[in-house]
Amino acid sequence: VAERAAELKRFIQRHVPAGPVHVIGHSMGGLDARFMVSRLGMAERVRSVTTVGTPHRGSAFADWGVRNFGRLLAPFFQLLGLSYQAFFDLTRAGCARFNATVPDAPGVRYLSVAGVCERDLLSGAWRFPHGIVERA
Repeated sequence: VAERAAELKRFIQRHVPAGPVHVIGHSMGGLDARFMVSRLGMAERVRSVTTVGTPHRGSAFADWGVRNFGRLLAPFFQLLGLSYQAFFDLTRAGCARFNATVPDAPGVRYLSVAGVCERDLLSGAWRFPHGIVERA
């Protein structure tokens, strides 16, 4: 989250160098936006943060993945040259730590949009993770 939030800050500074902005973040992007505002000094520029489908309290699917494959994630992703920290950031424990250290900034309006999807409306690829989240 911290790395992605820094990238988001650089993007905004490059493409909107002055004036207020409203940030909309989908899924993990909502956590990135919150971190950027709270911890990277963007509260003066950001008027609102709207999160859509953001796992503010973590994801049971991330917990399952780390529990079952945590020891394999780091070496596998390192071999590919990819970051694996996101899996740990998205666990329920990771998000609890995040929420304790990333307070809402005064003067910034926070909005959150979430929904529920019934299993029979999901395509095949989404049924497995949906089942894990539903059981949790």
